[in-house]
Amino acid sequence: MGAVVGGLMTLVAALLAQEQSAKDQRKRDLETDRRRIKNLLQAIRAELTVLKTDNLDLLQTKLRERVDLQKSGFSQSPLAMPPTNRNHFVVFESNGAALGMIEDKILLAQIVRTYGLIKGLIDHLNASWDDYQRWRQTLDNDPQKQKIAATLEELEIGTRNWLEVLQRDLDALLQKLEHL
Repeated sequence: MGAVVGGLMTLVAALLAQEQSAKDQRKRDLETDRRRIKNLLQAIRAELTVLKTDNLDLLQTKLRERVDLQKSGFSQSPLAMPPTNRNHFVVFESNGAALGMIEDKILLAQIVRTYGLIKGLIDHLNASWDDYQRWRQTLDNDPQKQKIAATLEELEIGTRNWLEVLQRDLDALLQKLEHL
């Protein structure tokens, strides 16, 4: 009888230990996931900060200078923005699956929207480069040159407006990511 009671006690102790071990493992897994998400958000913040300071802020300054020159009466050729083929979104694109682990769905939507705006801006600038090349290659007395110049002017205005929205959204996102 003592052996049966001892065996049952051992079985109960083993089951309790196994249950506790499973709980501890789930807790460690959750903590690992939290750290992984926090590290991802820090990397996204770093990537967006570099994009902002090294690209977007410079473009915005250039566009504002062009407006100031235009207001002063200076005639300018259309905006020339060479195309970019470099991948500016290494962190974002290489962590697509991990983005789904972000529990704050509003934050996730802000991140995806911001990257979408930046990608759209790059596509927009790349397209305007093609028009700029057509403008450069068209003879001055060709009526098409003025039409292309008008198109490029509209694209530049659109770029300024797009960049204003993007910078506002990006600043809000960076602020939010700083406090996580």
